[in-house]
Amino acid sequence: MKPIQREEFTVRGLSIRTTNRAEIQPEMAKIPGLWQEFARVCGNCAEPVRVYGVYSDYDSDIHGEFAVTAALPGDFPHPGAREVTIPAGTYLSFEGSGPCPATVIALWQKVWEYFARGNAPARTYRCDFEEYTGRESVAIFIGITNGKEENA
Repeated sequence: MKPIQREEFTVRGLSIRTTNRAEIQPEMAKIPGLWQEFARVCGNCAEPVRVYGVYSDYDSDIHGEFAVTAALPGDFPHPGAREVTIPAGTYLSFEGSGPCPATVIALWQKVWEYFARGNAPARTYRCDFEEYTGRESVAIFIGITNGKEENA
């Protein structure tokens, strides 16, 4: 795994706020409902080339509250759609394939294990995102500092 540069881009979709602590408790988890509503709203959408799960507006770090947006590039057919800009920057990519959501959950476990190591690069906690390029193909991009302070 090596750092890669990504250019800024914008997506639009449905958004919630949550914490990792809430998401590990099925009765409090909001992300599954977000994706169910996204699928309902996008039932009449043309098959997109890419779908995004964007993690942004972090209060602090892995323990704080953050926003999750299930989104598409371009227009989103919902009056409450939120626009999110993924900033240009350095990201680490974790890739997987297989049935969702099991593959995504396993990838996030790899992300947390990787960044728990003492020699891992520092996360920016500005924006991270999942990029779905097919029904069973996903990459998680985690923003890292690249050894210097990133602009907030």
